[in-house]
Amino acid sequence: EIVQVFPFSSLRKRMSTIVRNSHGRSYRVYCKGAPEILLNHCSHFLDAHEACAPLSNGKKQSFQQSILNMAERGHRTLALAFRDISSTPDRSWDPSDAEEDLILIGVVGIKDPVRDEVPAAVKTCQKAGIVVRMVTGDNVATAKKIASECNILTNDGVVVEGPEFRALSDEEMTTLLPRVQVLARSSPQDKFIFVNKLRELGEVVAVTGDGTNDGPALKEADVGFSMGISGTEVAKEASDIVLMDDNFKSIVSAVMWGRNVYDSIRKFLMFQLTVTVVAVCVALVGSLSDGKSPLTPVQLLWVNLIMDTLGALALATEPPTPELLNRKPYGRHDFLITRMMWINIFGQAAFQVTLLLVLLFKGQHIFDVPTDSDDNHKHHTIIFNAFVFCQAFNLFNARRLDTQLNVLANFFSSYIHINVLLLIVVVQILLVSFGGDFTDTDPLSIKQWGVTIALGAISLPIGVLLRLLGRCRLLQVNLPSSSSSSSSSSSSSSSSPLSSPPVSKREMISEEGETNSHPQNDLEFGRARSLVQLVRRRHRDSTMMAPSTSFSSLSPQPSCDHICSRPTSRPVSRPASPRFAEAVQNDTCIMYC
Repeated sequence: EIVQVFPFSSLRKRMSTIVRNSHGRSYRVYCKGAPEILLNHCSHFLDAHEACAPLSNGKKQSFQQSILNMAERGHRTLALAFRDISSTPDRSWDPSDAEEDLILIGVVGIKDPVRDEVPAAVKTCQKAGIVVRMVTGDNVATAKKIASECNILTNDGVVVEGPEFRALSDEEMTTLLPRVQVLARSSPQDKFIFVNKLRELGEVVAVTGDGTNDGPALKEADVGFSMGISGTEVAKEASDIVLMDDNFKSIVSAVMWGRNVYDSIRKFLMFQLTVTVVAVCVALVGSLSDGKSPLTPVQLLWVNLIMDTLGALALATEPPTPELLNRKPYGRHDFLITRMMWINIFGQAAFQVTLLLVLLFKGQHIFDVPTDSDDNHKHHTIIFNAFVFCQAFNLFNARRLDTQLNVLANFFSSYIHINVLLLIVVVQILLVSFGGDFTDTDPLSIKQWGVTIALGAISLPIGVLLRLLGRCRLLQVNLPSSSSSSSSSSSSSSSSPLSSPPVSKREMISEEGETNSHPQNDLEFGRARSLVQLVRRRHRDSTMMAPSTSFSSLSPQPSCDHICSRPTSRPVSRPASPRFAEAVQNDTCIMYC
């Protein structure tokens, strides 16, 4: 008969149950929990003959070594103990009243194998510029082993235990935090502080959790992921996204779809702004010069349909591809319209406006169209036809937001895009050939069709030239010269932070496993002015510490010497530039998922 239960607490790391013995005259306390904690509450143990023997220091060390051996093999260890009590339990009892002078039954190791797809998924996250960190309640040895199996812990990574993490000052925590890859023996409060500090450093943080105690961290994070199978209702309510299969790989899919949706919005905006600029300029100039717009209201309605509905269908329905995970995430403070997008918008608009104005003022001579008013419809039809096919070919250019030249990559996997292009061509042929007075168009000859389509196709090589121009422009703006003494590096995952273009990164905190693909860069990317000031204060010779600098070398406290796995100190002869603090403050990052 169960008399009283002291539930598991992440602070106590154990739980106890008091039961009444069969004869009803005494009671027994059964306790289970973290071995390194429960051992301190045991005074005896059961030997191989199930005899109760005193738990000497030597025997305790033997148990501790066994626990360490199991933990290093990745086993989650659990200690089992009991105690007989004669007094009647009281509801007002404190757990400590029943959890002293326990008799240790033994220590068991539970193997929780890592899913086969998790290491590859973590690698994919790292490749995508996502920094994945591990926050767990397991002891440090178990956490290290699991983190290594998941490709989470690297040779230069820092592993910290919860009590040590809580004892750090704000300045020490800010300095150490970018290098922490595993936080072991953590409490829910540790996880909350971890998330809060990362956000203070400018990171966008996503957190995974399944327990009730994970609620505060899930709420604090920019994006919270809860488990659909093992997660509690509290965790699900506190989260933003529920993983229905409790699989880390699903987070990778969420990242890929999220990037695809965001890119689709940008593609559509780039296409729409280009069409709008061209239509307004041509209509305005035509009205001012000729007193009549070369594009009639019906024609503009068709252009608007292409621009809004069909363009959105074509660009927003392209399926995500794994290539989306080969780039770094966009920054928190990145503009919705990037520099490369502006280059494409104004470059394509300049070409199309120039082409259409040439057709407006010289088209009658180029196509040998009579200049009398009766045949003016054919002249304007040529302009209209060239304008529509410029937009049709520009749909290909709008598929690329970067400087890559191949606009047909994965094109044939987007069936909606193909159907939209076919629909535009078919409707355009019908409007021009059979629209008549309704659309103010005249049928065109085969030659005129061919020339206007060819003129519209020039948008493709123009797009190539603009992307080549964008490459030169981006290199000129973002890549610091080798002679520069300032560092404009942001949160990059590159192995050469002082020479690589600034990129942003993500942070992810998982209940059971996460990593930083290049922890050696983290000191340069502290993202806080306090880090710069701290380094300058510690090194009066105006040199900055290398990424492999240990925490203890920056804040010499003996109790923290063991935090770094490889404590080394190596100054770099690169002056600390005043612009570094500005670059740190202006650093960008994206959702920690």
